[in-house]
Amino acid sequence: MASEQRSPLDGFAGVVVTSLGLFCTAIGVLLLPESGLTGLWITAIGANFLASVLVGTTWGRRRLGLGPGGTSAALGFVVIAVVLIVTFVVVNVASASMVSNR
Repeated sequence: MASEQRSPLDGFAGVVVTSLGLFCTAIGVLLLPESGLTGLWITAIGANFLASVLVGTTWGRRRLGLGPGGTSAALGFVVIAVVLIVTFVVVNVASASMVSNR
């Protein structure tokens, strides 16, 4: 039986990314009654972080039947989450500056 290579997300990094994903998801759900789009956007950020941990850990790859390419899929989910964060900030800064210019 060949030993399986451990993922970087199996340790402390996985705990940090999972905590970040749970935090973003919880904040997004709490924001849903106030602003549906904002709540969904932040929930999507949290879901991407959680999905990256799911496909990036050794346990997740075994459960889902993924090969060693799960690490690149995890990185893809993190990139999507970062893009969502950046676009969220850009849209909010742009809309805030439009409101303040009136």
